[in-house]
Order: sequence, then structure tokens, then C-alpha cells
Amino acid sequence: MNYVSVLGTISSDIKVRQLPSGSLICKFSIAHNERYKNQKNELIEKANFFDVTAFGKQAEVINQYFRKGSRILVQGSLSHDTWTAQDGTKRSKVSIKLDKFDFIDRKRNDEIPF
Repeated sequence: MNYVSVLGTISSDIKVRQLPSGSLICKFSIAHNERYKNQKNELIEKANFFDVTAFGKQAEVINQYFRKGSRILVQGSLSHDTWTAQDGTKRSKVSIKLDKFDFIDRKRNDEIPF
């Protein structure tokens, strides 16, 4: 089974476009901060970044209520993309194709009507 849940902070501006079918697609990145102690008992802090793609109504809601800096819980399947860069090197990345999401930040009076 290919499924992941990540709680993080939106780390990029949300990019939205309309597909030829009229449906929306949005792309954004989230950062998940990890903190742990190594064998020398030193505190290590590391940020992991994930690209996320959402479609349809979910893309519309995310674009309307989320901004860079918002916290979000995303759930979805992992997608592995590979390509050849301009310098000829092989590149790859793993991104998340959104299935579900949840609001994490507190509701403000002027936001999120539900």
C-alpha cells in the first residue's frame, strides 16, 4: 500500500491553474520539522520538504483558506518522478498526490465557514 500522512507548514506560495476540463489543480510545498538527539546526545533539527498536488474542490478550498505559513495535515499517495536536467544529470523527487487534508491552525472568525 502506498499511503502517507504528513503534518507540516506550507512553505511555498500555492500555485493554482485550471485544467482544460475546467477542474482546478494546485501545487504547494510543506515542511515537516524533525528534532532528535544523536549518539553524542546533541540535539539535531532537520526540515523535510514535500511537494503536494491537489485537484478539484480540494484545490479550490486549499487555495481559498491556506497561505504560506499555514499548518496542514495532508494524506495521500506518493508519486515518484524522474527527469534529465539540462546538465544531463538524472534527477528524481517524491511528491504527494493529495487524497485528504485537515485544517490544523485555529479557526479565525473571518475564515473557514464550516
